[in-house]
Amino acid sequence: MITTIFTSKKLEKITKSLIEDYNEKLPEISKLGKWNATVFYVYRKKCWLVTNSRTRYSVILANVKSSDLSQINRLFKEALHRQMNYDSVSITPEEIDILIGDLRFNPTDNDRRTIGFQNSHLSTLEYRKDQYGMLENWPITQIVHFLNNTYFYWNKPKMTEGTYPVTELRKELETLETDLNTL
Repeated sequence: MITTIFTSKKLEKITKSLIEDYNEKLPEISKLGKWNATVFYVYRKKCWLVTNSRTRYSVILANVKSSDLSQINRLFKEALHRQMNYDSVSITPEEIDILIGDLRFNPTDNDRRTIGFQNSHLSTLEYRKDQYGMLENWPITQIVHFLNNTYFYWNKPKMTEGTYPVTELRKELETLETDLNTL
């Protein structure tokens, strides 16, 4: 299983060693679909905002250094598991491993909806810089919990009401429950 993460131009410059050519066909795609990642800075420390394009569920990887890039698969899965637990989504690390598999980083796909959604989150995170100061003072899971529980309207053909990213993630996991039960 492969999970594709499309990086922003800024993040692509930082992670050149991870970026692969996305023109070739992937053998399997993650059950949760693709993700988009961008970078933001908190007092000169790099943080990644990673958002699922299907559910708009977000995760923050805080203080990512160049030496961490070799372990980015593990760091992402741990951050996702920690955030899902905080958001009261019951899932085990083994189930996340099945859903995510290996990460594959690609240049931007210019998904304007997801990028716009991330830009909205980034403006919220700018406010948090003034509120919390140094990155060490940030309650990351609490902040991302707020982001994942922010009401938004998603212009899908059958969706006439707004929703929450965590609600969309739960719906997605319910449809995948049979796959997870085959552990």
